[in-house]
Amino acid sequence: MNKLPLFLFCFLTVQVYAQSEFELANDKLPLSAIGGNTMDVRAADFNGDGFLDIVLAKEFQRNRIMFNDGKGNFTDVTAGRLTNVKHDSEDIAIADFDGNGWLDIVFASEDDFTHEMYLNTGMGNFTDVSNRLPQSVANAVVTTDINGDTFPDLIFGNEGQELLLINDGKGNFTDETALRLPTRNDVTQDLLLVDVDADKDLDIAVGNENGNRLLINDGTGKFADETLARLPQGVNMETRKVVTADVDSDGFADLFFCNMASVGGRDIRDRLYLNDGKGVFKDVSTKNLPREALQTFDAVFNDLNRDGHSDLLVAYLPNELPSVFINNGKGSFSDKTSDYLEGEASGNNIAAFLADFNADGKEDLYLGCFQEADKLFFRKNSSANDTSTVNDSSIVSSIATYELSQSRIVVYPNPASGHVNIEFNDLSKTSYNLEIINQSGQVVYTKTLDGSIQRHVIQLDNQPAGVYFLKISDGLKSDTQKLVIQR
Repeated sequence: MNKLPLFLFCFLTVQVYAQSEFELANDKLPLSAIGGNTMDVRAADFNGDGFLDIVLAKEFQRNRIMFNDGKGNFTDVTAGRLTNVKHDSEDIAIADFDGNGWLDIVFASEDDFTHEMYLNTGMGNFTDVSNRLPQSVANAVVTTDINGDTFPDLIFGNEGQELLLINDGKGNFTDETALRLPTRNDVTQDLLLVDVDADKDLDIAVGNENGNRLLINDGTGKFADETLARLPQGVNMETRKVVTADVDSDGFADLFFCNMASVGGRDIRDRLYLNDGKGVFKDVSTKNLPREALQTFDAVFNDLNRDGHSDLLVAYLPNELPSVFINNGKGSFSDKTSDYLEGEASGNNIAAFLADFNADGKEDLYLGCFQEADKLFFRKNSSANDTSTVNDSSIVSSIATYELSQSRIVVYPNPASGHVNIEFNDLSKTSYNLEIINQSGQVVYTKTLDGSIQRHVIQLDNQPAGVYFLKISDGLKSDTQKLVIQR
């Protein structure tokens, strides 16, 4: 992260609300992990117990990893897993880079240009292989299979030319930037993998300090800069994060740009761009978003009121209460913050993550904070704002869950965003049937998976954020697990 101007840390009055949907649960977090400068938050099951653990990227502090006991109680297990060296860590990518069935971690570093890579040797134990990565000045890192060989690759968002690394399947990388990316000299703050033109491959939305870009995938993992033809022009803005959801329910991925102003003259308004279905965007920010003039550092799409539409939680600096904007289903948002958050959520909120940490079927909120302690909020058990009438347990029981015999199925990442990977360790089956089921019991996606292929990549771009159930059947038995889609 570029160093923040001093005015961001002046004192601001905080409004305190009552009757919020989220309640503070910081007694569940270890003090050893949550203090200081958290720049990014990610959640995944690193130790194979079925519960979401948390990893934190820290600016010039030791990065942290916390294991979850399944009830939302977290333990700092960093010692012996991550090194004690302090880097300027800004962003996190998670995938099984070496193909052993366990999730690995990459940290992107900015000022000291020292990226870190940790391979999971099993059960959440990691070995440092950072020397496998070339170094750069980066604020962002994302992972997906770029070249179609089923192995997760890496893209770093740099100050200067972006960096694209192709994985050999064992966690060794080859620099193919020149072959696959256009040459540009940007100051990149965020990268978002998203299929904007609905051609079934992932494009890249680039959030920059000096003009955002849209890179279109030709289907082979080579990208062309089509910014001028696809993104609205004429606004001098500085973007910190880019997130996506289908906000107007037309089946196409829309974009939200989190904007700030570290220098004068920038338009601080966040931007909402609607997709015409062909990857050309229209700016509807003034019409569809509540007006706010705050320094926005992160945002998350999630169906907070469970009406089937993607709502928006927006995090700000400094000492501000995050906003909750509820979607009317047509991509127009209204400010309902007071229904969801109280003043205790105010702070230097630089990162936000929504996931079910205590396994109660409802999304919880983790706020990563700058120069203060992070915060964890649990969603309350009852909700006047929850428009759904079906709970998790009734859905699961209605679709007859069984364990697939002799087969371990790995689903990651979960929570997922643009895609989810499904791996079979037993390749003896001819085929599997995959279904994704929403909270109303409706099957929203189905596909037959070749059982002789170990890893399958399922694109989720057209599914709104929310809680789903992923069911895999071999014709005799089935396995069902919760799938959280976030934007």
